[in-house]
Amino acid sequence: SRHILEKQQIKDIKNEYHYSISHTRTASAVAFSKNKNIGLDIEAIHRNMSTRLKQRLNKKSKKLDLSELELWCLMESTYKSKNLKSGEDFISYNFIRSGDTFILKDNKLEIGSKVFCHNELIYSVSVYL
Repeated sequence: SRHILEKQQIKDIKNEYHYSISHTRTASAVAFSKNKNIGLDIEAIHRNMSTRLKQRLNKKSKKLDLSELELWCLMESTYKSKNLKSGEDFISYNFIRSGDTFILKDNKLEIGSKVFCHNELIYSVSVYL
């Protein structure tokens, strides 16, 4: 079933929550947080990546025990959680793996992320720690 939000309800959500939206051709997702910045990315498991991009991600993905596409998803959600107004080269992010959590330390900021697969999709959610 579909739930349609009215304009005022959407304004209320924007004022009360941090949120992130992502989509693929076949799925969409929204993540909300009451008090912390949040980033979300979803990717189809079978999404094609260019050979050049895979090569750029290969060394980091092996170090973190992730596929290149999982790493891409992790970097996207982390970038979104930072809520930046201008571009940033997230290919340069250096994550530390702690169990199933990925941590990015950036100046005084720490962002924790989880990556998981479900129903042919890769999900990554990132929040400020």
